[in-house]
Amino acid sequence: MYNGLMIWQTTDMEVANISRNIRLIGKVLGIGLSVWLVFPLTISAQETKVHTIDVTLETIFEDGEKAVEQRVEEVMAMEDFWAKYQAWQLVDMSQEQVKFRSQVEEVSPLVTLSGYSTIAP
Repeated sequence: MYNGLMIWQTTDMEVANISRNIRLIGKVLGIGLSVWLVFPLTISAQETKVHTIDVTLETIFEDGEKAVEQRVEEVMAMEDFWAKYQAWQLVDMSQEQVKFRSQVEEVSPLVTLSGYSTIAP
């Protein structure tokens, strides 16, 4: 099954046999069966190549604290990957690793837990 559709592959010989059998059934029943075969346009279930990328997300807070998050992303389409991180600034990239950075105008969770809500200039 592929997205709810039954997928199968047929050869030209199988298509010819199916077509011949349908015509034969029509003759036996005494009716003319008109069948449009779409088998030459069969969908082959190609394996979608999944690429694994190690993603590092670095968040820099207003107070200078830095939070780093590591993720492993399984990417089928790079367009979707870049769309997911479009708000982040690309810092470094290799074949298996991507590093993004974001600066936020708020204090870090550590400072917030200490009771501070803003940083005075």
